[in-house]
Amino acid sequence: MDHLMPATTETYRSPSKECLYSSTNIAVNTSTSTTTTTQTAGN
Repeated sequence: MDHLMPATTETYRSPSKECLYSSTNIAVNTSTSTTTTTQTAGN
C-alpha cells in the first residue's frame, strides 16, 4: 500500500497534471484533428 501512496499523492497534488494527461490523451486519440491538437496545446 505504501508504494501506491506516492503515485496517488502526486496525482492529487497536481490536478493540472491530471488535466494535462487527459488533454494529451484526447489529442493523441484525435491526432487526425489539427484543431483539437491546437486547442489542447493552447490549454
